[in-house]
Amino acid sequence: MNNLFKRIVEQHSSDIALKFGNQSATYHELDLISDKIAQLIIDCGLSPKECPFIGLYSSRTLYTIPMMLGMWKAGFAYVPMDPKFSSERIDYILDDCKLQLILTDCVAPTADYPLTHWMTINESVLNDVHPTSICAEHL
Repeated sequence: MNNLFKRIVEQHSSDIALKFGNQSATYHELDLISDKIAQLIIDCGLSPKECPFIGLYSSRTLYTIPMMLGMWKAGFAYVPMDPKFSSERIDYILDDCKLQLILTDCVAPTADYPLTHWMTINESVLNDVHPTSICAEHL
């Protein structure tokens, strides 16, 4: 799948891949942002062999799709978590999936879940990330 996505990026590098409101991202930008997110995940030291899932607590922003791709590139599957979910529903998901990490692009109830690592994804966080070659060898 990663090779397929890379081919699409090469063929359509400057084409718009995502639009959200007045924001947009090209395929090249989508690839770069998702690589940065994958690098952040890898740097956390988690292994998809131990827990293959990462929570996606998203309010649907321009970062939602790059977060999904970043998780996939890092070898994980995502578990969607809507900010509108009740605390009981979030408790159930955390317990059932044994989530150790949740990526978010919005204000999250981190204080309510101190045993789970929450990572906020935004432009300022991503500006400081310089991804190395993302591949399955780290898994």
